[in-house]
Amino acid sequence: MRNDHRKSVPPPTDCLPSISVIIPVYNAEKYIGECLDSLLAQTFKNFELILVDDCSTDNSVEIIESYASKFNGRLKLARMEKNAGSGSLPRNKGLLLSRGEYVFNMDNDDALTNTGLEEMYMLAKKYDADVVYCERYYEVDADLETRSLTSFHKESTLIDKPMIEPSLLSERLNRLTTYWVTPWTKLIKRKLLIEHQIFFPNIIRDDSIWTWDLIFWAKIFLRVPNAVYIWRNNPTSITRRDKTPEQVVNFWLNPVILGVKYLDERLQQVDFFRKNPQKRYDLLEFFIQGSFDATALVKYRQQLKLSPYDVFEAVKGKFSKNLGEYDVLIPTLCSIIFHEQASKDKVTQEFRKLQNIFTARIDIWLIPQDEQGDIQIISTSDDKTSIGRATWVKDNIVYFIQSYAGKLDLVAKVTSNGRFDVILRGKDVRDPADRSKRIPYWIDYTK
Repeated sequence: MRNDHRKSVPPPTDCLPSISVIIPVYNAEKYIGECLDSLLAQTFKNFELILVDDCSTDNSVEIIESYASKFNGRLKLARMEKNAGSGSLPRNKGLLLSRGEYVFNMDNDDALTNTGLEEMYMLAKKYDADVVYCERYYEVDADLETRSLTSFHKESTLIDKPMIEPSLLSERLNRLTTYWVTPWTKLIKRKLLIEHQIFFPNIIRDDSIWTWDLIFWAKIFLRVPNAVYIWRNNPTSITRRDKTPEQVVNFWLNPVILGVKYLDERLQQVDFFRKNPQKRYDLLEFFIQGSFDATALVKYRQQLKLSPYDVFEAVKGKFSKNLGEYDVLIPTLCSIIFHEQASKDKVTQEFRKLQNIFTARIDIWLIPQDEQGDIQIISTSDDKTSIGRATWVKDNIVYFIQSYAGKLDLVAKVTSNGRFDVILRGKDVRDPADRSKRIPYWIDYTK
């Protein structure tokens, strides 16, 4: 899992470009021209463009070469010796070839607004940011006919002006789910990437470790409301193609088996995690829960008519060399996958029988910036809703709300700056004849 190429980083030279745009390319002949046109149209010209071909079998390379003269020496084309199967290793190669003060990663079927590079670079220089993180982007269909402004974040959490994230790593970890992991949302100082050896791990379907590395090491992590990226909702992209049974297994298990080992190695290099082993464990657990989707794997297995033995053979063939002497655990892993799904299916059936007598608890938390802050519950759509103040919570303001309605409209007023969270704490089941009596059937969603 170690990346030996990290030792061969070339030193920068004079007359450096301000930005290095890195694009991995694989069979992109249909869209690569539009991608390059958007870069030619940039109002900001002091950038170099590095395209890394991952052994394309179409006309992608010929199209790129036809654009070389238009960039007046700013376009570099590199090639992988063998197909990497994802954008990770091509992006790493592009970084090693780059010379820019900042680095920006694009996908080969997307585009930038005309002022995209200029907006990000000006913000980076104004705040001396290590990372500029764009919360919004434009989504378009395959033919670029429909464009909509969107975000990975909830509308209520979006910012309307640049904001520097907390410098304490402990605070950033509490906000970990607010940082989307897609590479093209971030402009990054090359010096940060090289000094801390932040490369993409060769792990399918996972950019989270790379993003977390940025969060661990960036002194100034700047969130901005600017929408500069145009993401093409392309059904033929690498993550949305039809896959063979072996590819399905690899797709869902690769991040778990290889990612945990790689992430643990990275955490060992951060002083905070060496001093706080519980935080290290929590992050590893969080990574596994986010990466491992037994439901999706079982769904694919059923669609492809794979037996448990077929999955076992695929897992063993792909991962036994990484597990070494522990490859005897592969049958156990397969067994866990299918038994877990069977258990989930049974629970789902039970829930459907009882859904009319559910009650839900909602917790509303305010972490205020001053002592005068409070929350006011203005109204709820269920007149039988029970509302209480959590007096046992000293530092924050917490209300808990119990409702039997199944659907609840809630209006609350927050009278303080600070962080505001609404949490579905869990569900329990009440006796239909006497709702004051609880049937012991509790799921704590925080676990």
